[in-house]
Amino acid sequence: MYYRYKPRKRERRVLKRFLLFLVMAVFLSAAYYFRSYLMFWKYTDNRVLSEISAAASVVDSTKRIAGLNDLDGVMKKYRDDNPLKSEPFLMSGKVSYMLGASLLGEDFSWYFIEDRPVPVPDPSSRHFIAAVKHIKKGIALNGSSDIPSQYRVILARAMYYTSFKSTAEIASIVENVDVDTIDDKEELRFLSYILASGKSPEKGFRILAEKCVESGNEKARLFEAAMKKKTGKYTDAIMVYRDVIASSKDERVLKIARLSLGKVYYGQLLYREAVARFEEALRFDPENTEIKGWMDRALAASGDRQAAARILKNAGTQLE
Repeated sequence: MYYRYKPRKRERRVLKRFLLFLVMAVFLSAAYYFRSYLMFWKYTDNRVLSEISAAASVVDSTKRIAGLNDLDGVMKKYRDDNPLKSEPFLMSGKVSYMLGASLLGEDFSWYFIEDRPVPVPDPSSRHFIAAVKHIKKGIALNGSSDIPSQYRVILARAMYYTSFKSTAEIASIVENVDVDTIDDKEELRFLSYILASGKSPEKGFRILAEKCVESGNEKARLFEAAMKKKTGKYTDAIMVYRDVIASSKDERVLKIARLSLGKVYYGQLLYREAVARFEEALRFDPENTEIKGWMDRALAASGDRQAAARILKNAGTQLE
């Protein structure tokens, strides 16, 4: 009897140990899976801001995007845990904006200089729209529109990239932002253009002159020219583009400057001058379809029938 009982007792001990091991394994697996959410029990607004700053400082774009994606998922839990606080929504807006901007691949200045289209395509657009929604929710929960300037600027930039509102309406959001508290050149350039396009052109161009124009900085000079072109100061834009062409040895800068100058000439009905600039731009990038398209337009406008036929043919191909 005793010998029959002893093996059963041993079997029960083995079974108990197995079940205990299984429970611990499930617990540890769940803890690992939800580790980022569990950490938020210890999170404060200051720690979240610290995490955002750390993600922004990552130089490698792939690693930065991966980190921001993780942080974006964590922010959802933070909002769910604090549905009546404004800060989680405002900070979520910042994370969404940073993710959209990182996926865009270019900073605002180059995007603007190269005259790239807005609204931007997905996936950036999706994150910019999320940024708008989060910040607007944060403003609503705050009970007033009196929020820190950084969130006003982020909201305005997200709206610009998604064409959420007109430039004049966007300008009203950042009208009272204290630019002396801003050091980031990209933010300052954005503010200078938006304000110059709204009801405060003098303020916009003052910001451009005092905080954005840098001697010897070709990117800054190209931005200055592009801003003057887009705000109707064509003569000033032509002068800046010519200065850049005369002084630069960078092929990308020279191609952009010549293409942009050609567009200004085309808009001013100076077709021969436009064709000459487009031809110069093509030397740097012979297969560039955008430059070829602009040159055909200028040639057609100057009376070149073959160029006009090419435009009609290309239009028909696109319609098909």
